[in-house]
Amino acid sequence: NVLYRIELSDQIDKDVFVGELYVNTAPEILSFPETHTPLGETYQYIMLVEDKNTEKAHQANKKNKIYYQMSTAPKGAVFNSLNNTLLWTPTKTQVGKNLFKIEITDSIDIVTQEFSVFVNDKPSIVSPDSLSIMLGDTLFHYFNAQDLNQDSELLYTIKTTIDEILFS
Repeated sequence: NVLYRIELSDQIDKDVFVGELYVNTAPEILSFPETHTPLGETYQYIMLVEDKNTEKAHQANKKNKIYYQMSTAPKGAVFNSLNNTLLWTPTKTQVGKNLFKIEITDSIDIVTQEFSVFVNDKPSIVSPDSLSIMLGDTLFHYFNAQDLNQDSELLYTIKTTIDEILFS
């Protein structure tokens, strides 16, 4: 808040105008959220925001305040404005891409951060882990795997101390 004064005179009388000028700088988001989280773990994003305006517009000596609103988020996600923290524990139905939109305002300008978080389900082998075979026999073992991420391409690799093993 900057006070200014304009005087107008006709060399006999004068008029004085006193005004106040407020130059606002929009809040700036300094942090970037993680874009992946494992299924079942709590996702946490601490949003860092800077506002160069320390005084409230046209209210000298009153501290400027930043307001937050999460307008888009998956079910269960909560934003705590007291510590600028987003918390969310994704469920099985939220595997894949999830959209977020957080709006920040200093009561004059609005700044938005939009991002997505991909919830990944860890693939798992659901086949027996121990087999028996007679010496000289051929083993055919079929592996079954499950992954809630329907679009994932699973990559199988094998590590063994057996010299002659074929994996396909």
